[in-house]
Amino acid sequence: MKILTLADPMEGLNPKMDTGLGISREAFRRGHEVHWATFLDLCLLNGSIFACSRHFAAAPPEKLADLGAGEWREVRSFDF
Repeated sequence: MKILTLADPMEGLNPKMDTGLGISREAFRRGHEVHWATFLDLCLLNGSIFACSRHFAAAPPEKLADLGAGEWREVRSFDF
């Protein structure tokens, strides 16, 4: 399953308390394709919502910048 987590930047999160990060880590552990985007990474183009998301290629990092450059994808292309 391809999952998009839409949340605050990772740098400001408490890794022990943030549910979005916890769910993302567990989904990754279970073998799902996990992407992360912030609300500032959203745009509306021709009636479709896009997110500039970053893919977890390895275990979710502590900083969003560690995921590298984002890629624009239509939000409805994600399963969850």
